[in-house]
Amino acid sequence: MDTNDINIIFSNNLNYWLERRGKTQADLYKKLNVSSATASDWSNGKKMPKADKLVQISKWLMIELSDLLEEKKPSDDTINDIIFRLADDENFRQAVEIIYNSNEEVFEKIFDYEKLLMK
Repeated sequence: MDTNDINIIFSNNLNYWLERRGKTQADLYKKLNVSSATASDWSNGKKMPKADKLVQISKWLMIELSDLLEEKKPSDDTINDIIFRLADDENFRQAVEIIYNSNEEVFEKIFDYEKLLMK
């Protein structure tokens, strides 16, 4: 696998997750404080972000780094998707309480994402 293949895998994954999260390239470059040309290059598979930007993108989209870097079919119902949907729900606190009572490990992950959302 060469650099071009890696760039294409990344761009496919980035575009998938941007669409899934209802985000745009404009949202991406504004959030990461990069130029629109840079965000476009990432989305079109021309360039890859540096490691620090990869981490920022994954946190912002609430996904694992592997979701950006590995060629795989994304799951329709990852825990991150569930958390993302819950964060937009007005009953988020009630949902968190139910999940906490059933699985403390899942609750801890939700709590971490909630802190990110509140920034």
